[in-house]
Amino acid sequence: MQRAAAIHDLLSRTRATTNSLGAAVAAAGFAVFLLTKDCRVVFANAKAEDLVRRQMGLRYALGRLAAATPALTARLHALARHGSWPGRAEGDVGGSLELSRGDCPPLLAHVIPLAASRAAAVFDIDRPAAAIFVVDPTAGLGAQIERFAARFGLTIAETRVLGEIIGGNGLLAAATKLKITEATARSHANHILAKTGTSRQTELIRRFFETALPGVAASAGILGKNNCVF
Repeated sequence: MQRAAAIHDLLSRTRATTNSLGAAVAAAGFAVFLLTKDCRVVFANAKAEDLVRRQMGLRYALGRLAAATPALTARLHALARHGSWPGRAEGDVGGSLELSRGDCPPLLAHVIPLAASRAAAVFDIDRPAAAIFVVDPTAGLGAQIERFAARFGLTIAETRVLGEIIGGNGLLAAATKLKITEATARSHANHILAKTGTSRQTELIRRFFETALPGVAASAGILGKNNCVF
């Protein structure tokens, strides 16, 4: 009876955790997956499930999350697996990759390893090793970026560079798009890191998504008729 009660409590807490995660991420406006070290999915919000269902850059293969090509799948699995290595601190590893979706512009997947202390205790059996946040660079994350910039006191110029970083652009590409020198873009990036208490772009991206989730307005997006929308 005690074991049955414990299982019931675990399932209740799991449902509560996934429901709160799903509500937060839906409101934030991006798809999210939580993966084990071998890329099995332990959580996916509605946007993430719809993305897989429509084969928009990601799919399920043999119970694991996979990308459109073997090369991208290998990269995805490597990033998720590295998050489970002993001794890895938060921000040590992580990366981004483009997800091809046919004739539509590629999506951008930010793979963020989860330190053991950060993983929810409810996932004791299948502890997540990494979170994947999937965004559409063409759609933009203006509201989230503005909130993040206000929270950390970023200037208008720094906010623009932040938007390029979250959108997957390097500093050279950001400088070209914003019509500033690469040195100026790098200076803005260094100021962003200092103000947000991070030391590299992977940490900055982690901080952005962590702060974008809690306390956001409940305004989940609705898919449009355009097949490129997600």
